Amino acid sequence: EEVTEEVTEEVTEEVTEDVSKTVEKESGVYVDAKGLKYKFKSDTPKQLQIDGKVYPITQIINNDELMETLVESRALFIEQIYN
Repeated sequence: EEVTEEVTEEVTEEVTEDVSKTVEKESGVYVDAKGLKYKFKSDTPKQLQIDGKVYPITQIINNDELMETLVESRALFIEQIYN
């Protein structure tokens, strides 16, 4: 019983975290591995060229690898959300 409760709690936490990330991505917010939140500035073009390929920003926000690259490179059109 005790093990079942622990596993249930862990799974519940993971699912809750995944759902939270999905909701934030749908609202245009990217959350990095440290829990910091980022979004595109309002004057960002609808599409961006990254490494020679054009992506709509809606696709970029849902791609962790692309967002990590933009955040790490301190891209001018990405801003951190403080709240």
